[in-house]
Amino acid sequence: MKNIKIIHLVKGRADPNTSNGVNIVIHNLASEQKKLNIDTEVWGITKNIHLNKHRHNYPLSLFKQKIIFKLDFNLIKRINNLKENTIVHFHSGFIIEFYLIAKILKKRGIKWIITPHSLFYSKKKNTFKQMLKFFYKFFFEDFIIKNTSAIHALSEEESKLWSRKIKKNKIYIIPNGVRKSLLFKKKYLKNKIFSICYCGRIAIFQKGLDLLLLAINELKKKNYRIYLNIIGDGHQKSKLEKMAYNLKIDDMITFHGNKIGNNKKKLIVKNDIFIHTSRFEGIPMAVLEAASLGMPLVISKNTNLSKFIIKANSGYVIKSLQIKHISETIEKIIKNRNKIKKMGINSRMMAIGNFSWKKIAITLNKKIYSQI
Repeated sequence: MKNIKIIHLVKGRADPNTSNGVNIVIHNLASEQKKLNIDTEVWGITKNIHLNKHRHNYPLSLFKQKIIFKLDFNLIKRINNLKENTIVHFHSGFIIEFYLIAKILKKRGIKWIITPHSLFYSKKKNTFKQMLKFFYKFFFEDFIIKNTSAIHALSEEESKLWSRKIKKNKIYIIPNGVRKSLLFKKKYLKNKIFSICYCGRIAIFQKGLDLLLLAINELKKKNYRIYLNIIGDGHQKSKLEKMAYNLKIDDMITFHGNKIGNNKKKLIVKNDIFIHTSRFEGIPMAVLEAASLGMPLVISKNTNLSKFIIKANSGYVIKSLQIKHISETIEKIIKNRNKIKKMGINSRMMAIGNFSWKKIAITLNKKIYSQI
């Protein structure tokens, strides 16, 4: 590999002890790159530059988030001192500071790549938020996209979106990774009531949580003894709680709020299965983490993990995002409880074998950094 320096740029602190998936990704990726002796740094833009408390093996520099259309002077100084062999790796998008940074990089001839983390992949149309994003993209984001050396897509589906905007030879498909957890599920089929877990942001439309609750309601009508544990938070939490109340299934659901670290893992492994009924995704970190914990999986095709789950026999893929098909898939796994332990073991092996951060870091270095 040629002599290059990688700088991961993020809005945040790359803190793994958070519910922010992008920050978790950057921490794990940068950590693994340092272990591979790749010259790697992380630069974070944050409101509080003094909260640099998590352990990390990579140089981490935090810069003060300024008022709109302004950059921290120290950040500008560091950008102007970058050497030509540097590659800046932007993570996420719709961040005005990234546009300002890209303008300086362009003048200096410094290359950059983008991992959008599926930010531009949405099936929800005609909302005010989507309109704002459209105008922001038109005036600012398109400059970053047009001048990027590469787009790192997480899935085949996401790459199709980008192929309509930039040359295909600039698009690389590499999934997210997951750490091998020392804490994982060892006891199966212990719950008298079949326990289902969802973990992730409470974004009702994207995550298909309305469909999940309606499917739970259908199973209730069939007198199945089931319980749903929802881990995560979001501004739509109260709306989802109200939906559960109106369906009269609120006594079958617990909203646990945000959990991190081992507290989250311990809560997940208490359940019989892990479910994600997403309408659109990149590669959901929550599903990969659940797999690494040895959880049997029930997922929608839109998680972009179907081929791995089917090949590994680590759970079931929902036929289509219809309430009937979701409830039937849950019903199927309940009726095949004798297969749950094997699915859980397969799930963990699948995660370790296909999605280790070491493997992801090596692939990024080989396919993108060393090629641009």
